[in-house]
Amino acid sequence: MCVKKKNTMSNRIYDLTPTRQAILLKGIHGIGKSETVSSYWSERGYRVIPFFLGQMSDAGDVLGLPKISVVDGVEVTEFKLPIWWPRNPDEKVVLFLDELNRAKPELMQVIMDLVLNRKLAGKSLPNECRIIAAINPPEDSVYDVEDLNPALLDRFNIYDFQPSFDEWIDYATKKKLNKLVIGFCSRNTQHIDPPKGEALKSNTIYPSRRSWERVSEILDNVSDVRNDYEEIANILMGIVGTSATSKFLSYMRENDKGIHVGTLITKFKERREEFELKLSKMNIQDVISLNREIIFWFNDNAEIITGKNTSVASQYVNNLDMYLNAISVEAMAEFFQLLKAENATKAWPKSVFQLNRDIGMKMVDVIRGEKAKK
Repeated sequence: MCVKKKNTMSNRIYDLTPTRQAILLKGIHGIGKSETVSSYWSERGYRVIPFFLGQMSDAGDVLGLPKISVVDGVEVTEFKLPIWWPRNPDEKVVLFLDELNRAKPELMQVIMDLVLNRKLAGKSLPNECRIIAAINPPEDSVYDVEDLNPALLDRFNIYDFQPSFDEWIDYATKKKLNKLVIGFCSRNTQHIDPPKGEALKSNTIYPSRRSWERVSEILDNVSDVRNDYEEIANILMGIVGTSATSKFLSYMRENDKGIHVGTLITKFKERREEFELKLSKMNIQDVISLNREIIFWFNDNAEIITGKNTSVASQYVNNLDMYLNAISVEAMAEFFQLLKAENATKAWPKSVFQLNRDIGMKMVDVIRGEKAKK
């Protein structure tokens, strides 16, 4: 049931919602509604069946085609099972109704029966079948969508889908997006999503989380970005627009002159004065972004930190300790919050604490200090 209070979608809602209750996600384009549904449920052993309702021409695309059968000696009409229909009654399935408010009216009637009665042409869905739908906000006039019937809306639990920046960074890390993209978005959160409401104009290119994934794929094909600024600019303007492209090129140039994370972790002791000078000139936001890149580096090189060659691992961890000594307490606190989150699921943080006990002591002192402030 739709409520007036604004709801924000989280995975916890998935966990608590009974299977028979349908969920509707409302959010702007390009923020990962489809990708999140697919990845979350696939990881849990569900088969995700997507329906792009805006592309379907009539009810038969969902319902299937009619056929003549004989029942008790009488010819009757029934519908053939569509190819997507779950044939195993015990199968775990998610029916993902994408672009629900772009569907034609005759499709809506089929969806009503599917959502309310969990049936299609008299046939029942498996017990472990979930129904999840997604729409673009109808209140944003730039979207060519239809208002949904209140009776249909009442069949859904409705949530605004607004993934936080940290959630997207976690996703981008798991997907191994290009580090230039992750680093830029860490510093320029205003260029991650398209504008909302009246600020969103038709026929204008805006960045989105989806478009930054395309940028990442292109950058992965570039051997040396320093030699291709002009070409990259031409390509990116067609993906994320002029403003975001300009900012991104500036970031790439700054990154060339800045601190390379791999060098920082492997060479900090040898180039200590150089690194400390650069760190002293960075603002807090840039250092926090560097913290994230360091965590990414340790995730990518976890086998070295947890491996048998403890001399190399100790060298890298000691360099990390020197880095922490060179940044502000505020930036250090941000780093330890990230490290604490990694420690809950990864093995390498435990090795870091074992190889350098000072880091663990710093973490305890800083977190205690942050709690005391609160």
